[in-house]
Amino acid sequence: MKNIISIAILSIAIFNSCNKTKSIDESTEISSIENGLVAAIQIKGEIPEQYNILERMNYHMVPGVSIVVVKGGEIKWAKGYGVANAMDGRKVDTNTIFQAGSISKPLAALASLKLVEEGKVDLDQDVNKYLINWKIPENKFTNNDKVTLRKLLTHTAGITVPSFPGYNQKDTLPTIEEVLNGKGNTPAVYVDTIPGSIWRYSGGAYMVMEKFVEDISGLCGVRPIRFI
Repeated sequence: MKNIISIAILSIAIFNSCNKTKSIDESTEISSIENGLVAAIQIKGEIPEQYNILERMNYHMVPGVSIVVVKGGEIKWAKGYGVANAMDGRKVDTNTIFQAGSISKPLAALASLKLVEEGKVDLDQDVNKYLINWKIPENKFTNNDKVTLRKLLTHTAGITVPSFPGYNQKDTLPTIEEVLNGKGNTPAVYVDTIPGSIWRYSGGAYMVMEKFVEDISGLCGVRPIRFI
């Protein structure tokens, strides 16, 4: 778990660094990213200390990292760092497969907030009014307080299923409706506490949010399911 969190922190720092980089050539851009990691918390008025990616990997005990920079919808460059297998020392390269896991959540959230920005949905409306062929089961917890997009995004919707164990590459992947109905390898997704009453990490909430985005946009996305 510590390594997953560390990779997420590195990914966010790298993303921020990419936004600030206006390089003349690729090598300059790569060097800027490799040596331009900054802390998540910065103090106003102070110049943020910058870190080297290998140094941070060693500090957080992250064995391997992969970076891909996309520009104009196409891969501009990719590079691997560290090892993919600590047992045999196999190095990370551009073909190494990583578990995306919850690092995908910020991108999923961005997709839903884009719909809000376009005026297609309301952050505080009952999401069941937007969902089409699957809806959150109503029960005593949702009688007065409904599940909204805001609550799904902030892990306060009272939705079950904290995380998903993933599937092997040879497994047949269930549909999103099957996952939500507990027909995959996890229990069904439902509300078991009053929406808005507590904060509780919920992968199930983001699965509902993905279905929400698909139904509103009419586009079928890639399910954020990790492979093991």
